[in-house]
Amino acid sequence: MEETSPQPAAVQQYGKACINCSKSKCRCITRPNEEGCVRCHRLNKPCLRGASVRRSEAQKNNPIDRIAQLEGKLDGLIHTLSTGRIVTSPVGASPPGTGHQSLSPQWPAGPAPTAASDGHGTMDGFSPVAVHYPATATSSQFHTTQVVADLPLSDLPADVEDCLRTFCTSMLRYFPFMHLAADLGWVRKERPFLLVCICAAASKSTQTRLALGRRIKQTLADRLILSSHSPANLDLLLGLLTFLAWSQDVLFEETPHSLSRFTQLAMMIVFELRLNKQPAHEPNMLPLDAHGVSDAGTTSRRTEHTLEERRAVLGCFYMSAIISFYLGQIDALQWTAYMDESLDLLSRGTECPTDESFAHQVRLQLLAREVETARSLTMPSYFYFKAVQAKLDGIKAAISPHLQDDAILRNAIYFTQLSILEPGLAPDTPTPQRIECLYGCLQAVKAATENFFKLPPAEYPALLPFTQFVHTARYIKVLVLLSTLQDPMWDTALVRQTVDVLDFVDQVIVGIQLVTDSDMRSVDGVLARVARVFTAVRAWCAFKLSEGSAAAGGSASGDGSGDGRANGGGGGGGLYVESQFLGDLWTRTMFDGAASFEGLDFNF
Repeated sequence: MEETSPQPAAVQQYGKACINCSKSKCRCITRPNEEGCVRCHRLNKPCLRGASVRRSEAQKNNPIDRIAQLEGKLDGLIHTLSTGRIVTSPVGASPPGTGHQSLSPQWPAGPAPTAASDGHGTMDGFSPVAVHYPATATSSQFHTTQVVADLPLSDLPADVEDCLRTFCTSMLRYFPFMHLAADLGWVRKERPFLLVCICAAASKSTQTRLALGRRIKQTLADRLILSSHSPANLDLLLGLLTFLAWSQDVLFEETPHSLSRFTQLAMMIVFELRLNKQPAHEPNMLPLDAHGVSDAGTTSRRTEHTLEERRAVLGCFYMSAIISFYLGQIDALQWTAYMDESLDLLSRGTECPTDESFAHQVRLQLLAREVETARSLTMPSYFYFKAVQAKLDGIKAAISPHLQDDAILRNAIYFTQLSILEPGLAPDTPTPQRIECLYGCLQAVKAATENFFKLPPAEYPALLPFTQFVHTARYIKVLVLLSTLQDPMWDTALVRQTVDVLDFVDQVIVGIQLVTDSDMRSVDGVLARVARVFTAVRAWCAFKLSEGSAAAGGSASGDGSGDGRANGGGGGGGLYVESQFLGDLWTRTMFDGAASFEGLDFNF
């Protein structure tokens, strides 16, 4: 009989050893033709097979399951942070408002923190926003979360289209810090916060302005201060500059000095978006979120700012410089070399027809700011002002022929001219130079008042931005100063024959009265408030002129030497004068309803 040879024992593959051999870290050899392994049989132990460790680890690290877990965590986190409605859709779906099916917003009952926007597109305080989370290296199946926030665009006035058209065609040319077409669909989708601010600036209804103004300030507080998940974006900056320029807060909320606070918010947005300097090529911050992405990482992917962003930062500088001059509470946005590059780019650009005019206005304001800064440090010499005058002549020579007679640009030129000449009125200035500055101021303010009335009377009461009001305030202040200056070398009668400040203010008031719009002429309307301001200003001017005449009579009878210091002889700086004179007078007449001069310091 033939013997059967035993089959050779088989060594188990790696990861297939029994539990006993695996714990003892011994080689597991299967017994031929029998169950179990050789070692367990020798030790008389039950041989139990274990599950594959490799397989369990592979299942645990399955990228598809891992992505599903992360998606669940993200959805739960967003649901916890937001009390608004949350709709999830695949990445491949069309974003709201871009495809054939648009997302119809359903607004929650109360305000809620919202997720972030992309920094340049839709602002999540006003419309559905797509928040894209970056995909990992293994998959791109993350979902887009669309958050519906707390300010419905349905709350806008019924004449929203008229407001947008008025703003684009009549108002924006006075302060062209952006290029905006009167396309309601695009603005509603891409610039919702700006649209609300435009309605607050251009609406003829006082109640609408009040309601939208309160909503705007609440949104600014929520987005910039209260919420840590809503970064600032360009829409927020453009809307805030619109809100500042057309002075809704000053006109209706009895808080003129809050202009400084909102200006600081605008500057903060500029810093956060890094609009005043070259975009960073490499992020300096550590990753901040769950995906290892920080705001700096987003910024580093950009190499240049758009023209829209460059206009916005220049507009922020212009507004901050004007408000700094008028109130004297803050410093203007610091000028940088990158902003200089943006200014040159706008001067050569052809994208918008108002770019060249706006660039010249910014240059003029930059020069005026340079003079004001020099005055705050030390009183510059007469030769310094001659050098600055040469710079002004260079700017005027660079203006294109078709802009030479532009009334808005001429207004900025005269404002800068007065900034250069006014320091020369100080009593310690040598007499020949002082007389030259006095006559220069008189000629500049005469040209400025004549240029002012080239503007349509129906526009300047309600459509002129706050910057134009500050220009007018300076003209009035300089006229009063020149008309009351007590100096034996100066003829105040000649000043009043050349330009009578009372006639100038009277013409402004008459221009206001020519506007017959019933809504704006209401008791609490824009025109009523503006007319009240200039009526009080006229009373103040008459008071100062009569006081100056009395002082001149006293000097003629020998009881005064006429050193030039009385009644604004020339030592006062522009910042102090505007803050004390028109700042206090504005507050009292706008909000108390009476032209009361008690307690005001009129000696500047």
